[in-house]
Amino acid sequence: MYSLYRKSDQRDSLADDDDITSVTAEIFVKPIFHRMPTNLEVAEGQTSRLDSIVIGRPNPEISWYHDGKSVHSDRTHKIVINQDGVNSLIFQPVSFSDSGTYRCVATNGGGEDSFEVTVRVTREKHSLLLKLYK
Repeated sequence: MYSLYRKSDQRDSLADDDDITSVTAEIFVKPIFHRMPTNLEVAEGQTSRLDSIVIGRPNPEISWYHDGKSVHSDRTHKIVINQDGVNSLIFQPVSFSDSGTYRCVATNGGGEDSFEVTVRVTREKHSLLLKLYK
């Protein structure tokens, strides 16, 4: 919030409330991603992450979507923001069902920005061979 004050042009004194005009305005700056992840290929069972940095005023709210469905922190997915302002979606561990298109949306009173990234999960060769011989 910013407050702007103006002294009345016709008076020399600030003795009463009529001498000051006060306007309070909140400044909104549309979110803009400054760092976005690239498409990711990762082996099933590994830990991986999608990191981004976004600026805006007030601080934007971050939402993640996987193939159009909202992603929330759960047993294998963590959504975190670290002290350096890096927003992350962490997969621990990555499963084959994590393959797909991820969209990250940053929103505040100034607007929104977003990006999309593709995650391709590959099956580990040794686990595939074990399944073939079972």
